[in-house]
Amino acid sequence: GSLNSYAEKVVVDEKDLFVVPPECDLVAAGGLPIAFGTSHVGLVHRAGLLSGQVLLVLGAAGGVGLSAVQIGKVCGATVIAVA
Repeated sequence: GSLNSYAEKVVVDEKDLFVVPPECDLVAAGGLPIAFGTSHVGLVHRAGLLSGQVLLVLGAAGGVGLSAVQIGKVCGATVIAVA
């Protein structure tokens, strides 16, 4: 589960973990599920973004905005990014 995520030590199932490559900064890696998770849920699950639609991303310079741009492109949308 996602409980105790700020604890120094936790016990979790291996399937609930992400592998971080040695060359990747742990602080940066820690933010990826937050930024991309927020964008993915908002665009795919809530808004139902489809290929061919136009996506306007305000705040495209931040973590969630940048991930929204990337997810929008993968979904086949025409992305307009504003920073």
